[in-house]
Amino acid sequence: MTDRLAEQDGKVDAGVVRAIMDLRLFNEDGSFAENGGATKPTNQDADLTNHTMVTDVKRRKVWMKVPVPDYFADWTAVDLTELWN
Repeated sequence: MTDRLAEQDGKVDAGVVRAIMDLRLFNEDGSFAENGGATKPTNQDADLTNHTMVTDVKRRKVWMKVPVPDYFADWTAVDLTELWN
């Protein structure tokens, strides 16, 4: 994750972070992905990524995702300004 963020130095925003979070940590054969991200697929073991969250504090937005195939939900934005004006 740190390496992927460093590659985007000066260009990181919530969209870039969501794209990095979508990168899988492992290849299908179980080997580490060369330029992998943060999501651990279900075929590795019981320890998997069951949700991800990206925040944009300045714009008061949060994006959440459930990358687990049985419960999949794509990036869902929550506008916090509606809660805290």
